[in-house]
Amino acid sequence: PPPPSLYHPGATGFLLGPRRQCKKMFHPTRRVACIIYLVLLIAVFGCAVGGVPFGVVIVLFICQFCAATWYALSYIPYGRKMVTGCFKDKCGCKS
Repeated sequence: PPPPSLYHPGATGFLLGPRRQCKKMFHPTRRVACIIYLVLLIAVFGCAVGGVPFGVVIVLFICQFCAATWYALSYIPYGRKMVTGCFKDKCGCKS
């Protein structure tokens, strides 16, 4: 079976249609996050199948998870701003 990370874009693409899904994915507010997520998705899959050491695959997977979270937050009004503010508060970074 395909990896679960491929289900999300495929499922929403099925519901919305491929053209509308691509328009939403590459909207200017989430374009960079989408590209990073897709590149990491391919990298994780390729490294896992290609026999790269387990630690490297785990680090890439964590990066992929962070990219997917940042991408998903772009759909929530003020989602990215809220999370960034929480991290700034926890780190003691006031701007």
